[in-house]
Amino acid sequence: MTAPGPRAGAIARLLRFSLFPSVVADVLAGMTLGSGEVQFGPPAAALLLASLCVFHGAMALNDWADREFDAATRPDRPIPSGGVSARSAFALASILLGAPLVLLVVSPGMDSRLPGAVLLAVACLAVLYDVGLRGPWIGPVLLGLCRGGNLSAGLLLGAALAAPEEPPAPLRFLVPVAYGLYVFFVARLGRLEDREERDEHRKIGASTLFLVVATLLLGPALLPGTAYPTAPPLLLRLGVLAILLLVAIPMVRLALADRSPCPATIERWMGVALGRLVVFTAAAALLAGGAAHPGPGIVLLLLFPFGRILARRFPPS
Repeated sequence: MTAPGPRAGAIARLLRFSLFPSVVADVLAGMTLGSGEVQFGPPAAALLLASLCVFHGAMALNDWADREFDAATRPDRPIPSGGVSARSAFALASILLGAPLVLLVVSPGMDSRLPGAVLLAVACLAVLYDVGLRGPWIGPVLLGLCRGGNLSAGLLLGAALAAPEEPPAPLRFLVPVAYGLYVFFVARLGRLEDREERDEHRKIGASTLFLVVATLLLGPALLPGTAYPTAPPLLLRLGVLAILLLVAIPMVRLALADRSPCPATIERWMGVALGRLVVFTAAAALLAGGAAHPGPGIVLLLLFPFGRILARRFPPS
């Protein structure tokens, strides 16, 4: 992969470009959860683009809001390092966060407004987080709601395209809830990168949180069959569980190897946990699609190594 120029690399880091596979996976996995397959057309394309705009716009706004703090503690970040000006970052964030309004309104075939409404709610929650609601608990709660909402928007669109008059059963949202919990605990782990907060909350060690994150990664394979369009057969469930264990066990080993990690180690753990967001949604898509529609889940699994390559060049944390 050719190395990007300094400005392009700074913009990619500002937008957390390495995490875009996980955003794509949210929408595609959500649609599979909604109907058992991905019906790709203008509505799906609009929701996918809108989700990417919301996510990357929120990331840019986050760095803009943190620019003074980063200048003192993380001067290598895109804005304090001079890679991207604060004005450019704010303008980019504003454009990206405003784009979904246009995409979801003008998209042909978007008969149901509920997926768009959920995504716009996600955008509002992301902005609230960026501009100040970042407490040690409310911040992670908002981040969990954002990613769970992103997955739910895809689920609602998939269900609407498959059966416009029949809303999805409430239990179908178990996967987004489990996904939101995973993100919540990853975000709590990230708070412990800051030494002051780590000392304040030392009773909940970083290694313990990382073990919780590793356990939650198994969620898609452990949820009841009612969480999916059709109950996954046992053989498929065991196969998906094996895949999840394959990526969760290294996390357990990392946590057990260092019971008092330094902030740099926690940052590496964060990268590992964020990279596995795609594996979580891929597992859900495999179980939702079943033997009839394995394609979405397989494609999402292939995004995992691609995301790892991107993360080496553009660290997500």
